[in-house]
Amino acid sequence: MEQEEDIKLSKTKVLWRVVSYFKNPGMPETIYIVLGDSQTYRRGDVISSIHDVETPCDFLPVARIDELVLNIPTEAEFRKYFEEVHQILDPEEITWEVENEFWQNYRWKLAEELGGKKIIWES
Repeated sequence: MEQEEDIKLSKTKVLWRVVSYFKNPGMPETIYIVLGDSQTYRRGDVISSIHDVETPCDFLPVARIDELVLNIPTEAEFRKYFEEVHQILDPEEITWEVENEFWQNYRWKLAEELGGKKIIWES
C-alpha cells in the first residue's frame, strides 16, 4: 500500500541518467536526484551539484545517485565485459549497439528505501 511518505521515482529516467553520465569525462563527482516536486525541479530531475540549487527557500529532498542505484558498474567492470564478451580492448571501438547491449543486460540493483521511506520504482 502506497503511503504519503513513499518516494516515487521513474526507473527509466534514473537509469538513463546513469548511462548518459557513465562515459562522460566531465561526469560530476556527485549526482543528486530530486525526490520531490518544487517550482524549479520535478521529481527525478538531476542536480549535478547541491550548489545548483539557486533558490534557498525551495526545499528539495535529494539523494546521491549511488544511494538509489546500488551497483553502478566501475569503469574496470565495464571494460572487462567488452574484453571478455566482444574481445574489444580499445574503448574507442565500442559501438553504441554493443554498449546498449551491455546496459540492457546489466542487472541493476535499486534501493528499496531511503531514509526510512519506501521507494516505489515506476517504469
